[in-house]
Parts: sequence; structure tokens; C-alpha cells
Amino acid sequence: MEKYSWKTYFARNMGVEWMRDKPQHRNPVRLMIVDEARAVGRTILDVGCATCIDYPLCRAAGLEYTGIDITKKFVESARKRYPGVDARVGDALALPFPDGSFDAVYSKDTITYFPPPLWRKGVDEVWRVARRLVLFSFCSPLVEKTRYQKVKVQQGAPVWDNRYGRGEFTDYVKGHVGFERMEIRSMRVWKPDTPHELYLFFKKSR
Repeated sequence: MEKYSWKTYFARNMGVEWMRDKPQHRNPVRLMIVDEARAVGRTILDVGCATCIDYPLCRAAGLEYTGIDITKKFVESARKRYPGVDARVGDALALPFPDGSFDAVYSKDTITYFPPPLWRKGVDEVWRVARRLVLFSFCSPLVEKTRYQKVKVQQGAPVWDNRYGRGEFTDYVKGHVGFERMEIRSMRVWKPDTPHELYLFFKKSR
């Protein structure tokens, strides 16, 4: 049950308007993800999509968007808000797609909440279904050494809020078959003293 503690947390504590109080169309992280995805192809998968905030940006850029999230109420809200959006309920640790299904696959902060050591399985799955580009975004910079942080919430359901070691995380991703190169972008979004980081891992063309 520990594996799904973060699912319980979001289902109990986060409403469907979560993150919609900010002008996401001006969020430089989201804009950069869309631009980088468009540069490598036309299909994009949003792992941990919540209510598919990025769908309008992707659609405007000509991308074919698919979102997946384990929280059913988020997906249902996205479908109501955006008729026709390809939003699915599913597990990031067992993505229901064949290998190389999407030109670009991204996970924005989602992997932060995985109980250790399941983040590696999350990376494996994102890598597996990506054809050309994998992107991981973190709202807090990676640190020198991994710190697993377990937070207690209501009714005793635990959720992890981890800070991964930069070397440990990037070395693990780069160790996958087909890795070509890595790029890192740092930018300030909502808090001037806390930069977001975006990690881009390019795969060799088949």
C-alpha cells in the first residue's frame, strides 16, 4: 500500500482547481517543454497530468497530446473541461503504451512524490515509451545528495517529497540504452529565490 500513498494524498487533499490559480500560459517551464517537444516531433505524453493544464498549450503548438494520471477525479475534470482530450487514468509505474509511442514524454514534478526506490521504475517507464526526448521538471533544484523526505498527512497517509541527488539521478537516466545527450535549463517561475530545473534527455534516432 505504501506504493500508492501519494495517490491517496492527492485524492484526499487536492481539488480539481489545483494550480489553476496561476497564469500557466506564461509559465516558462511549460512553454519550454512545449517548444522542445515540438522540435523533435508531434506526439507528447504528460505523465502525472492532473487536470491537463498543458493541453491548450500543446494543442496551440500543433502537438498531439496525451495525459495520464493516477487520480481519477483529475482526469474526469480534464475531460469535462477539454472535450476530446486524450486523458487517461493510469499508473506512471506501468504506463499502458508500447515502447516508443511518443516523440516526447515529460514528467513535471511527479517523480518527486515516488516512494524510494520506485523513482527508478518511473524513469524506466518514461524512457521506454519515449521515442526521441524525455523531460523531467523539478520545482526545487536537485541537490548534492539524495534526501528521501516522508511527510505525514491527515488520517496517517504518508506521502514522499524527495530531493534527488543531481549526480545519482542524471547518471541513472543516462545509463539507459539509446541515451544521446543531456541538457539542463534553470529558470525562475513563481518564487524568485527558488529556480525550477528542467532536465532534457535526448535519445538516439532509430
